[in-house]
Amino acid sequence: MNESDKKGMFALLLALQDLEEQEYFSGNEKLDLRSVGEQLWFTQSDPTRWEFVKESIDAIFEANSILKKRFQEFLNQINPISFDFLLSLLPTEEELESELPKSIYQEKKGHFEIEPELESNEILNVTILIFIADNPIATAKKLSFLQRVKEYITKSKPNS
Repeated sequence: MNESDKKGMFALLLALQDLEEQEYFSGNEKLDLRSVGEQLWFTQSDPTRWEFVKESIDAIFEANSILKKRFQEFLNQINPISFDFLLSLLPTEEELESELPKSIYQEKKGHFEIEPELESNEILNVTILIFIADNPIATAKKLSFLQRVKEYITKSKPNS
């Protein structure tokens, strides 16, 4: 995944957080989102899987035009922002532990620690945790780092 793809993960999480329950997916689409989370997990060890994951995300967008529209809106707002700055807004381990359902955080906790020479995948890890949650929208709404990103975007808009 390159920086552009990772900015897309930020935009996708913001779009998911922005959805209301009535705009959410059917049961099958929820399973598709969980499947994407599981697929993302494997892209960390096999980056060639990313193209397949993007196809799965596109299928979710086809099934949910509201999510796709919000994703595009957030992506347009995030693209001009420095990727390093976005990384600085990511949650701390303490935030994740307090804001994520315990079952999900504890299940994946060990994978947040990476060797220093490896590329950082924090946004990918957070995306996976949200996607595999029982209720991804409710989980995304609880994460304060997404609110920090949203506040920065709002303050950065011209005429705001």
